[in-house]
This record gives sequence, structure tokens and C-alpha cells, in this order.
Amino acid sequence: TVQTTLKFTYSEKYPDEAPLYEIFSQENLEDSDVSDILKLLALQAEENLGMVMIFTLVTAVQEKLNEIVDQIKTRREEEKKQKEK
Repeated sequence: TVQTTLKFTYSEKYPDEAPLYEIFSQENLEDSDVSDILKLLALQAEENLGMVMIFTLVTAVQEKLNEIVDQIKTRREEEKKQKEK
């Protein structure tokens, strides 16, 4: 399993300005995964300026975490097949 805790801080101009966000803690994520999540947050925040967006940002990260879990499962299955051969 993978896990991350996000911390959002509203700016005075929110939602016309993106909230500040950080990954407060994470488990079982590689540095590249954390980097991808931060890029995703920046992109989603930019796309949703002018709208309330925290739910959208969290949902996007949840979907990304699901993708990461799927990639880990696929990698492990391939490694298992290689060992069997």
C-alpha cells in the first residue's frame, strides 16, 4: 500500500489563487512518485483557478496513488514470472 498526507493552506485570494500545498508525510512512495504528485497538484490547481478545488486536488492525487499501486503490482508480477523462468 501507499499513503500520503497532504496539507493545504488557503491564500487570501483563494480560489482565484491556488492554495499552498505540501506532502506532509508519505509511505512507500519513491521520490519520482512524490515529484509526479506535486506536478499533478500544480497542473490541477492551475486548471481549476477561480473554482473551489481542494476536493478536485485530493481526488486527482487519489487516482494517481491508485495508478502507482497498479504499477507496483504489475512490477511484482513481472518479477515473479522472471524468477519462475
